[in-house]
Amino acid sequence: MDTRVDDIIVILRNLVERLPYKRTNEQTKESQLSSTYVDAIIRPLLDDPTNDNFLIWSNNIVSAGQLERPDFVRMELANTRFYGPSCVGEIKGEDKTNDQYLPIVDLMRIALMGKESIDRNYYSGILGIHVVDFQVTFYLNTLFAEGLYILYEICSVTMPRTIQELRPFLSVEDMLPIKGILNQCKVIDDSIVDRKKEGISMNQIIKLHTTGPFTFNK
Repeated sequence: MDTRVDDIIVILRNLVERLPYKRTNEQTKESQLSSTYVDAIIRPLLDDPTNDNFLIWSNNIVSAGQLERPDFVRMELANTRFYGPSCVGEIKGEDKTNDQYLPIVDLMRIALMGKESIDRNYYSGILGIHVVDFQVTFYLNTLFAEGLYILYEICSVTMPRTIQELRPFLSVEDMLPIKGILNQCKVIDDSIVDRKKEGISMNQIIKLHTTGPFTFNK
């Protein structure tokens, strides 16, 4: 049985149950975007209670020594403790679509939180999910060589706003390998202990880009 296809079917079912029939004139802000749209798509891919893997909407520090607060993570439950994350995600609502600053900061936070988890857990990779408005982009963060961490795009999909927009979303083959990639991310790579390198913090990056020659447009 191809469980990847089953995941897509569950995603479509979730969307049918949650999507409105008509588009509204109101902007979809982060909280509604998260609970109604994003959760419907990512939960079948990330949540796997049978194997002790859970999607957690956190916005909290998820592990000791980590300063960033992701909007959601995928954590593994071992005995009575959560370990990870093997996936980190950040969301910005429709009201931030034209903001040229915050979405870039979110993407950098995904990269930094992924690096921290790779270094701490010796994971082969970390899945990153970046949501801006109704666009969902999946990334893989991996330690490619000594001190060289790479974040590259796997695929990007546009979420339907209404039931009427669901038909174009039916062509979502790009998401089929996501769960397989995520499972590979959790493979322990003991060589990371010798290849990992210290990096700069998010605050240092912000300071560099607000005072240096290349600045964000707030």
